[in-house]
Amino acid sequence: MPISSMSSLGWECAFSGGFSIAKEAAVGPISIANQANTETAAEITNLAAVNQNAVLVLGALAALVIVPVVLYSNAVRKRMRQ
Repeated sequence: MPISSMSSLGWECAFSGGFSIAKEAAVGPISIANQANTETAAEITNLAAVNQNAVLVLGALAALVIVPVVLYSNAVRKRMRQ
């Protein structure tokens, strides 16, 4: 299930803060789907699970991006000192 802040495109369902396009269910300010911005769409996209896990997922993604960058910058600094 695609989840984003700007735009989201999914096969079964999509959820975003901008526009979302999906075949079955879409939730967002601009939505295109068989069920768009309805209770059924919210059930299909399972927004409760999204809200509970969003912080963990975003934190894990941030760690997966930031940690390698910090390690790489430290390695470059060591090479530059030599």
